[in-house]
Amino acid sequence: MTLVPTGIMGSGEIDKSIPQGNTSFGATSLASAPGSPRPSSGELQLAMLQGYALAKAAKGHQLLKNSINTKQPESDHIEAQLRKLGITLPEAPKPVGNYKPYKVSGKLVFINQIALKEGKIEHAGKIEEGVTEEQAKMATRQTLLNILAVLKEAAGGNLNHVKQAVQLTGYFYTSAGYTRHAILMNEASDLLGSIFEEKGLHTRATIGASSLPMNSPVEIQAVFELE
Repeated sequence: MTLVPTGIMGSGEIDKSIPQGNTSFGATSLASAPGSPRPSSGELQLAMLQGYALAKAAKGHQLLKNSINTKQPESDHIEAQLRKLGITLPEAPKPVGNYKPYKVSGKLVFINQIALKEGKIEHAGKIEEGVTEEQAKMATRQTLLNILAVLKEAAGGNLNHVKQAVQLTGYFYTSAGYTRHAILMNEASDLLGSIFEEKGLHTRATIGASSLPMNSPVEIQAVFELE
């Protein structure tokens, strides 16, 4: 419901020698005024002015409503970004041990995932010893998608409830002399930025590991802040 007071207008133009009705909520016609026709010409003028003001307010309200309706609903923004990028989030991986897929503390949510895809590790093995860097990048991307699938659950099914990405820590199954961890981790950081834009900016660490669970080439720990 929208209440639109039209205001008291036109009083200066009416015949003040007879009582006439006028309120901020609409022109009125006084009853039982002897010797005067009702509605008077002045009351009809007031009604015309107030009707014009009401129509003008209603038109402005409709234009505003139409303008709002043309904007992308906030609740659909991240989903629209995913569609634009051609991304379909996987089903959130289930725990394979005595732990939860995520933990919320205050407004922070903590998630760890490896490169599972449809229940199997994508490109299992050590990087540059059976797993190429390109394959490792694909595994890193899959790991980040798994994180987002879990994050969506933590955010009540709506990724727009994510205020910002806070921290990503990437662990890569590599030999002792490997130094290109950051290049691999860029796959996750760039994807996060593409989806969440400025909210996706985060601090980051990359670490080499002598082994990872299920022979995964990558594991990522992520911290997000919820609204």
